[in-house]
Amino acid sequence: METKSYTKKSLKEFIQSDFFNDLRKIPISINRAISQIENPRADEDDVLLVAQYDKDKLVGYIGALPEYIFSENEKQKCCWLTCFWVDDAYKSKNVAANLFLRIIRAWDKKILITNIVPFLEPIYQKTKIFQPTIYKSGFRGYLRFNLANILPPKNIIFQKTKGLLRMSDFILNSIYDMRLALSSKVKLKNVNYEYLYNLGYEEEDFIESFKGETWNQRAQAEINWIVSNPWIIEGAKEDKNSKRYYFSSVNKQFFYQTVKFTNATNEINGIVILNIREGNVTIPYVFADEVAIENIPNFIISTMLRLKLDMLTTYDEKLSAAFRNMKTPFYFQKEIKKPYLIAKKFPWANKLKFQDGDGDAAFY
Repeated sequence: METKSYTKKSLKEFIQSDFFNDLRKIPISINRAISQIENPRADEDDVLLVAQYDKDKLVGYIGALPEYIFSENEKQKCCWLTCFWVDDAYKSKNVAANLFLRIIRAWDKKILITNIVPFLEPIYQKTKIFQPTIYKSGFRGYLRFNLANILPPKNIIFQKTKGLLRMSDFILNSIYDMRLALSSKVKLKNVNYEYLYNLGYEEEDFIESFKGETWNQRAQAEINWIVSNPWIIEGAKEDKNSKRYYFSSVNKQFFYQTVKFTNATNEINGIVILNIREGNVTIPYVFADEVAIENIPNFIISTMLRLKLDMLTTYDEKLSAAFRNMKTPFYFQKEIKKPYLIAKKFPWANKLKFQDGDGDAAFY
């Protein structure tokens, strides 16, 4: 078997090659590869992808998203792990171990991980390169019923009754929508906002004042890159490439909303990025003062009602608190947790100072 590592240059050549076109399974989608290449924090020699082949058959791959982690006025290069996959027939042949070893060597153990598949967390910890797992608390609110998508991954019984669950969703939502219709008549008061195509210099100046609150300090350039280079393409039908890629690359509904809030004197007091996918909304980035934080939850609920979205998820501490303390139209809400693994190479990063979208989370 052969293992190949791809940098910005070699990744671009790879997705344009006959070898890539002829593969039955591919280690990266074309839109994700382009996004990786355009990452403003990726250098030419950064390893972005490691793939293992058995002759002309792909048997596994692991991705790396180049990043900076900041300590006071210093920054160090690191990466977030992403898209780890191994062919079932090769899971007993040390493919996963080889891929992981290659990536941690390429990045000198300067690794961060979030959105961890639960069974992998103790395996990662056995490598002894990470600090104890840190969990970030968040808030989840359910506005409409979506049992057909929520329950099947949890148990095979629900997978076999997906048609019945869809019917249940339709009936429950028909009844509950009458109650939501009353909520949708509630208008936002004293909230000035506008949708932006991208962030400009004025927004950049506002965001700068919040950069010190997070380890990664993603700002205007990084957010514009994320919004302009999605990993998932909305409305596209499955084609040859999307069927060859294990992870999602197309969806019926996937888009970002960049929203700017202003106060009575027309000064920016809040910027949020919403990620809307298949009826669910997350908030990858929030930059807001106390006044805006009071208004943003109502704006999000108004957006959910208007677009008939099912579920909200946020791990932002201030937003989570605001949702908990207000009366909402959610039929159910709960506390949730999100794990983070931080390399021992960064011993000072022992508390959570990440935005929800840090890592690859903004792309899903």
